[in-house]
Amino acid sequence: MKSVICFGEVLWDLLPSENIPGGAPMNVAVHLNHLGIASQVISCVGNDELGAQLLSFLNQKGVNTSLIQIHSKKPTSVVKVILQANNDVTYQIVEDIAWDYISHNKATKKAVKEADILVFGSLATRNDKSRNTLLKLLPHARLRVFDANLRPPFYTRNRLESLLAQTDILKINHEELQIIGGWYTTNPNEDELIKAIRSKYALKMICLTKGSNGAILYSEDKIIVAKGYSVILKDTVGSGDAFLAGFLTKIMAGRSLSTALQFACATGSLVATYSGAVPTISQQKVMKLINVQA
Repeated sequence: MKSVICFGEVLWDLLPSENIPGGAPMNVAVHLNHLGIASQVISCVGNDELGAQLLSFLNQKGVNTSLIQIHSKKPTSVVKVILQANNDVTYQIVEDIAWDYISHNKATKKAVKEADILVFGSLATRNDKSRNTLLKLLPHARLRVFDANLRPPFYTRNRLESLLAQTDILKINHEELQIIGGWYTTNPNEDELIKAIRSKYALKMICLTKGSNGAILYSEDKIIVAKGYSVILKDTVGSGDAFLAGFLTKIMAGRSLSTALQFACATGSLVATYSGAVPTISQQKVMKLINVQA
C-alpha cells in the first residue's frame, strides 16, 4: 500500500470564529487520508489537553499518530490566524513549543525508510532539535518533497539551502520563488528564477502555485500549465496543503504529470470553498469540480 510521511508542525489554528486543528504537514496528511493514501505525521505535542485533542482529531481522521511524540514540558502549539480582506492569510506563530523538539529515533527512521514519500517544510526547522532530526531522516527517504511554506522570520538562507540540497520535488508560490530564486539570479523573470534554482539543485520537479490562477510544473523535460478553478471562496487556509495532497495522490497512482497538476488545482480550490484547513473531501468531490468546469 502506498504511504506518505509528513514531518513537522501540528497545532491549533485560532481563527476569529473557532479553533481548528492545523499545521501544514498535518493538513497534507489529513487530506492524503481523505483521498485514499495512508499517511503518518512525525511531530510532537505537549502533555496537555490541546495535545490530547489534536491526537484525538487525527485518529478520527484515520491518520496514524504513532510517530507523534509527547513532550513533558513544552506546550502544544497554537497559531493566531488573521484573514485579510483580500483573502490573504497571515499567522502569528508561538515559539518554543512541542514541535520545536521532535526527536530522532528508530521508529521515525524505520517509517521514513518504508514510506514512498517524505513531505517536509521549513517552519519545523527553525529550532536546531527538530532541524537536526529532519536532516538525519532525509537521506533515508525514497522521494523527498519540500513544501517551502516560508514563514518570516522563521527561516534563513543557510537552513533553506541545506533542505534544497536534499529535495526531489519543490513546491513554492510566487513570493517564495522571488526569495529563493533571487539568491541565484538578479533577473526577476519567473522562468529565469526557476532556471536559476534548477541549475543549483538536482531537483526532479518544481511546482509553482498561483492560487486561483492555477499552477505551473517544471519537470526535467517539460513545462506543464494547469488552470485554476472558479469557486465561491470561504477562506484559503489549507488550500496549498490540499493542493500538494492532490498532486501526490495522482503521482503515486502513476497518472500523468498533467493529470496530477489538474487534480491538485481542483483539490486546493475545493478546500477553499470550506472554512478551515481540513474539511472532509474525497476524490469524487474533486472530480465533480473538474467535470463541472471542464
